Order: sequence, then structure tokens, then C-alpha cells
Amino acid sequence: MKKKRCRCKPTCQKPLTQRQRARHYATADPDFIEDSESLSESGEDNMDVEEGEQVGASGSQSDPSDKQSNEGSGSDDSEDSDTGHPDILPEDEHLYNDLSDDEQRVLEVEREVAEHDGDDDDDFAYYAHDLSEEDRDNIRAFQLRLLANMPRTAFNQMRHTFRNKLKINSEWRMLHRISSLSGVVTNFHDCCVKSCAAFIDKYAELDKCPVCKADRYDSHGRARRAWCSISITEQLQGLYESPVYAKKMRYRSEFSITGPDLIKDVFDGAHYQKLCRHRVTIDGVKQNHRYFQDETDVALSVCTDGFLIFGRNRSGPSATPILIQNYNLPPEIRTHNKHLICAGIIPGPNQPKELASFRAPLETELCRLGAKGVASQDAHTDEIFYLRAYQIFELGDIIAVEKSLGLKGHSSYCPCRSCTLKGVRDVANGGKIYYIPLRLPRDQHPSQDENDSRDPALNQLPKRTHKSFQAVLEQINDADGKGEKEAIAKEKGVKKPAAFGRVGSIDFGKSVPWDWMHLFLENVVQNLFKFWTGDYKGLDTGKEDYEIPAHIWVDIGQETAEAVKDIPAHFVRCLKNIMTDRSSFTAESWCFWFIYLAPVLLRNRFKKTKYYDHMCALVEIMKKTLKYSITSAELDSLEEDIIDWVKKYERYYYQYASDRLSACVLTIHGLLHVVDDIRNCGPSWTTWTFFMERFCGILKHALRSRQYPWANLTKRALHMSWINQLGYRYDLEEELSLPGLDYRYRDPNQLTRNEKRYKHYHNHVVLTPFDSKHHPENEIRKQVAYYWKIVTGRGQTAIEKVLPKVMPAWGKVRIDGLRTTIRSTMAATRHDTGRNSSFIRYENTYSGEDDEEIKVVGYGQLLKVLVCTLPDKPIFGPASGKVRLLAVVRPCQTQGQDARVTLTKYKDQLSPLVMDLRDIVALVGRVQTRGRWWIVDRFDSCASVSFEDGEESGEENNND
Repeated sequence: MKKKRCRCKPTCQKPLTQRQRARHYATADPDFIEDSESLSESGEDNMDVEEGEQVGASGSQSDPSDKQSNEGSGSDDSEDSDTGHPDILPEDEHLYNDLSDDEQRVLEVEREVAEHDGDDDDDFAYYAHDLSEEDRDNIRAFQLRLLANMPRTAFNQMRHTFRNKLKINSEWRMLHRISSLSGVVTNFHDCCVKSCAAFIDKYAELDKCPVCKADRYDSHGRARRAWCSISITEQLQGLYESPVYAKKMRYRSEFSITGPDLIKDVFDGAHYQKLCRHRVTIDGVKQNHRYFQDETDVALSVCTDGFLIFGRNRSGPSATPILIQNYNLPPEIRTHNKHLICAGIIPGPNQPKELASFRAPLETELCRLGAKGVASQDAHTDEIFYLRAYQIFELGDIIAVEKSLGLKGHSSYCPCRSCTLKGVRDVANGGKIYYIPLRLPRDQHPSQDENDSRDPALNQLPKRTHKSFQAVLEQINDADGKGEKEAIAKEKGVKKPAAFGRVGSIDFGKSVPWDWMHLFLENVVQNLFKFWTGDYKGLDTGKEDYEIPAHIWVDIGQETAEAVKDIPAHFVRCLKNIMTDRSSFTAESWCFWFIYLAPVLLRNRFKKTKYYDHMCALVEIMKKTLKYSITSAELDSLEEDIIDWVKKYERYYYQYASDRLSACVLTIHGLLHVVDDIRNCGPSWTTWTFFMERFCGILKHALRSRQYPWANLTKRALHMSWINQLGYRYDLEEELSLPGLDYRYRDPNQLTRNEKRYKHYHNHVVLTPFDSKHHPENEIRKQVAYYWKIVTGRGQTAIEKVLPKVMPAWGKVRIDGLRTTIRSTMAATRHDTGRNSSFIRYENTYSGEDDEEIKVVGYGQLLKVLVCTLPDKPIFGPASGKVRLLAVVRPCQTQGQDARVTLTKYKDQLSPLVMDLRDIVALVGRVQTRGRWWIVDRFDSCASVSFEDGEESGEENNND
């Protein structure tokens, strides 16, 4: 019996009978009938499929049970309207037995289409890699609608407006075509209506949720909810089908491992290097090949993190993306949204209880990729190879990782995921949460002295290992009865198998690093802020005095908000009053405020200096952990600093009292494992989860439907995957790039007509405004003459006489590719952007005694850039007849201090001076407090947590 592919939505394409298709079409897009008619006129596909045959390019496998939920399938079209367009479920029997007029018309159109169905050659032509101009127009229009979040009415208006220029298909037909071209494979699975578990693997035959016992099917025998898993294999293959990205995917194999003394990337980590020496293990069975033995093998990390889809209401509905980072790509692009791979979005309204069931499709795929691999085409070598990929890290926030590892968390005696140190609770007040301070409470252990503390420096933290996890699970399996199993789980902290790890590339003790963002920014920093404002879990200051009075915090909040106008947007995007608008603070905001503003704004505002010194010590720790590369010696020093900081934290805030145990949250203890994570996994920036937060922000901002939000999110993620794959597979990177005026997508070597690069100034590009007839003021001319006096050693008066009278002036200059633009006061007077980006760092080098090279650091405000064309006269020596760019700078009186090393302030600015443009090395900011200006010079060897314009930080969840 022949069946036809259903086209009720782009991702369906199920082989269904005529009556089954009629039921699907009953809930199809309103434009479907029109599209079907145009399809029949063109004679395009709608190929016959034999019963049991798998679906083709779009990849959804046939599901004879046809028990797919409309809500979770991604078929909802409600993202195009404010109110949502609900899927109409068949509630009456006549929808199964009697066909409506519309359904009858659909079937007649199908018969007409069937008459035009071609043979196999036609089928091949439909899925060929040669794109027609119509395809290209449709892909461009699809991307426009995706990026602009364009409503359907606006999209249809665009089609109608440009109908005489472009042939853009209707949305329904466009989506089908793009779905086929992308090659992205999707599969739909039944899941609990409350998102407790997915009915996969051991739950596949259940009719009720194994957790909440909710019914799987409704009264019509259809699944009440489904979710969509997106295959990662085809998305990895797409990268290798691109000649450009196939070459970039060689980053891992071409990476030069420097050994244990220097850690630059994940491939310097102990875990990766250990894997390279061992054979692959799948479900406990060793294979004949080693991990990463082929240069095409791919290293991955998987991140799961729930986020609140409507605001920050903790009781609101959530969703949980499964996002994959590809370490084969170079670090500068691997976390860009277009290079992240989404394996699906677990629907809400709640966080999944059985995460392993939702991870099952991905785990099965990783087993296939880790074993024999998948035959693929390498566009770089033009050869066929077997694609293999291995997950080496599991990432996420603290709660997500506990679920992934199957941990019991803070309700067990061993709440830490990295060690088995025993916790302690507040017994007197009935506390149920276990904390793990380095020193136990005095009232519970009165005989304890300083030497009784559990000192990490003496290796008194018993580390968890992969074998220790397995040993606990074996004990639980061998235990008799539920009570004994729960007792073991409470004792050991592990309650069930991890949701991942069928492939032996995962080590539960080393592959799950603490996320830098959630550890420092979402927890430690914010908790310290709450202590200082007297708002930490109802605790008073106890025996200490670390609170800052409320009236001072009012001043600090105002100074924070006012600082933004003098902080370049490249440093931080948004920074409001930290006291009144703290809800607007993202992780990026907290990072910049704490590292660069707090040392200035909180200086001399604590009653005792030791609290300020303790805060600054944490700032230095954070800077060290942000370094792009770090040596073994630096790690040893960092470990000592962290241990000392934690000990002082317990002394100041915990004070060794049982009723203050809540100060010793798990994240304070987590700091003690940061250095081990760097040794095992690489620098902190390689495993932080900013990319997940940004991805969640993009999903949320595209959310329109409140009735079917999870289908809306699934569609968005799927559409993003389609457009990324089209760029790879059909070499559309340039066509799909944003306009050249967007600096993020420009080649830094291609200049616009408003830019110019002068000879000998390869790292500096000057930009308009430009005054070609600029006559420098007398004071500036004297400074130019003085500059050449220093350079040439000739008389200043003689030099001033022969200087050109006209020196063209430029208003802006770029100094590091496309990222940083310095706007002089000349540019600001013509166009005020509201952000002062005119203050700079300059460095002058001269020879001292014994020819010793001395570098002088200074700060100032750039006034303009002069183009000085020197006359061909002997007085200028080797520079005669040359063009030199001279920066006119008004220096700040900073006494030669370096703001990257010490806090640097100034009160007054000096008279303008002139220097070579190449002496300017960085853009800086400033902040004013108590009548003084302080320089904000970002630590240049640290990874930046700031986001590019247009990329959303998206910290929508704060679940830790």
C-alpha cells in the first residue's frame, strides 16, 4: 500500500494514508490550500513513499502510531501574532469519519499533484545542491524574517510589494523547501505533560508518567505533549561540507600542545590528553580505535540550562535547551550563535525530573558517532571520511549539573559534586541544608582549634572520581528496599545514574567543571553585595562590622549610573543604579561593576579596611581565572590565594557559628575546585556558559505565543539551525552576512570610503569626521614643533618655521581591528553619542642610563589626529618628506601610575601635548567618586565577558 508524505508543516513529511493526511491538514496553515495549488501547477515533489520507508531530506522518521502532540511538535504558527494561533485538536467524532469541504479540496489537489510526480531523477533534482535564483531569494527572505522577527502580515506585504522584482514563495512552501535543503533531521517524542520525563527507552511503553503519573494520551489516543530532538550528525556534516569551515575544523588537530607548564585551551587539559592515550569505550565495550586519533574527530561539550521564558518569576514556566559547543572550531568563533548546535529544547512548564530520558536521543547519536562514525564528505580534502565526535565536558549551572550527574545536592551529607567532604547543618534551629565549611561551628565542636580545619592545601578534600560515582551506584543497585537505597544516596550524595556518559570520553570527576559565570557572578559576587547591604538571608553582622550604611549606598548607586557616560560601550553595554535598578544587572554588568568599579567606589567606605582588602583579593582571583592562558606556577599561586580567601571569608561572614552556616553556601566551597578544573579542562573561558545565556536570550526575545510557547521556541531553534546549515552547505556565508556597515561582520582589512590607513600605521585606521583644511592653533603648532625637537634634536623655533600650515585632522581612530573605536573630542562636538570614548592609554619608550629601555605609561583625552606631511628638508632627518600621524592629547595628571596594576586617580588635566599615533595603545574609561576621577583600564590579558552589539546576554535564569 502506497502512502504519501504529509505536508501539514515543514517538519512533518510522514508517510500517511489519505485519511490520515486529511486529519493533519485539518490543523494545517491557513495558506496551505493556496500553496498546494501552486505546487501542483509547478509539478514539484510530493513523492510517493512505500509503507515503512524513512522520510528523506527533512529526516523525520515515520511514526505509525501517529501520536504526536501539536503543542510540542513545533508546528504552531503563533509566533507570527500577538495572541497566538492555537492548533485545533479534533474533539468530535465526525473529524475522523466525515471529511469537511476543505479537506475534500485538499485531497483533490493532492491527486492533481500526484499526476505531476516525477521519477527518481526529478526527486534528485529537488534535493540537488545547485541552488536556483528563486531558492536564493527565498533563503534571503527567510533569514530576513528570522532576524527581524517579522510577523506574517509584514512578510506577506513584502512579498506583494516586490512581486515584480522577486519571486518569493509563501511561508508554508518556503519552509518546506528550506527544510529539505538544510538536511537537518528532526524526530518527535512523546513526553509528560508536566515535562517530568520523555517516553523513550525504558519509558517507551508506559501510558503514565513515571514521576507524576499523569496520563500520556488524551481521550483520542494522542500524546498530550511531545518534544522535538534535533540530530547533531547532519549539522556537523554540514561544517565539513563547507570548504571554509572544513579547514577551520582542523583547529583541534593542528593545535600545538605546550605541555603541563602552560594551559591555553581545552586540549592542554589533563582530561583531553588522557583520552588521546586510550581506546574508545561505548557502553563499557572497548573499540579498536583511540579517542581523537583522526584529524577529523570532533570534541564537544554539552550544556543544559533551564531558563524562565516569561520574565524572572521563579514560579513561571521554563524551558531547557540542550546546546552543544564545538571545540574543533577556533576559540574566537566557537561560541558565536551561528556555530552553536542545538540538539533540542525540552519543554516546560517545569524542569525535567528524568533528564536522562530527554538526553537519550543525543546519547544514542553520540554512541553512533563515537563507534564506527558516519560517512561524510570533507570539502577541504575532497575525500570521504568517517565522522566521529566525542563529548568531553558537561556544562551548566549548579542545579542543571546536579540533575545531569544524578546528585542529591545540599540535602545529602556530601553536597559537593567534586569532593566527598562531609557537610554540617544547623541542628539547633532545625536546618535541613548541609553546608561544607573548612572549619566546623564552634558550638558543635567546642574543642576545635585552628589546626582542626579541613585544609585544602594539605589535600584534605577527598576528590570524587569516575570510579567512586560508579561504586555508589553499584551500592544502590545492590541495596535491599527503598529505604536502604535512600540512606546510601543521602550518605554519598549520589542518588541515580547520570543522564549522560554512555561514551567513555566522560569522566564524572573531571568532565564537569564549575561554571565561572554562575560561580562568581551569579552567586559569590551577589552574595557579598547582599552582606554589605545587610540583605543576606536575614543575618546581621554578628561579631563583625562589614555593612556599609544605606545613605552611602545611595551615593554608590548614583555614581554607578553616572559612570556609564564615561565608560566606552565596548567595555559594558548597560549599567544602571545598582541600588534601585539591580534587576537590570546581567552577569556582564556584575562582572564589570565588581572588577573595575567596586575597587574605586567602595574604597574607604567600609568601617574596617580588611573587608575592602578581602574584596580586592577576590577581584585579583577573578582576573587570574580570566586569563587566556595560564602557567602551572600561576595555578599554584592562584590555588593558595583562593584557599586564603575562603578562610578569611569564613572568619568574616560565617564566624564559625551554627546559626550563620547559611553564609557557607556551596558556591563558596566550589571556589576551592576552580584550579583543579583549569588543570583538567583548560582555562575558565573555555567552559563558561555565557553562550547558553545568550542563546536563551535570543529565544526569549523571539517568543510571541503564550498559548504554545514551547512549540514557538522549538520552531525558532529549528529555523536557526536551518539557516546555519544553508550557509555551510551551499557556501552562502557572504550572501547571508549582515550589511557591511555592521562592523561585526566586516573584514578589518577592507576599508570604507570614510576610513583610511596610512603607511607605517598598519594597526591604526583613522575615520571621519575629516577636516582637509585644518589649521592647527598656535599652541598646537608649538607642541608639534616640540615633538619634532625631541625626535630630531634640532631647535624648536627652526622646526616651527618650516612646519606645514595646513595639517588635515581626523576625528576617530581604530586601534585593534574592528572592535575599539576612539572618538576624539573633535568627533564628539559634531555628533554626541552619549558615551565618552575619548580617553586613552599611551605608552612612550625611551632609553635611560646604560641604554636601559624605560616605558612610561600615561592617560589622557584624545583631541584630534593630525596628518603632518613634513617638507623635504634636512632638519627632519630620516623623516623628511614623510607623512606622520600625530595625536593631540590632553594628559591626565596620574603621576605615571599604571591603572592595570594599581588604582589610578587624577584631579586635573594638563596642557595638550603631541605624540605619534602609534603611542596610543588602548581605549580607557573613567569613573568619578568623591571629587576624584579614577581610570578604568581593562586588563588586556583577560578574556572579556562583554557581548557584541546585537548579541543578547540573556541571563533569564537565576536558579542557583
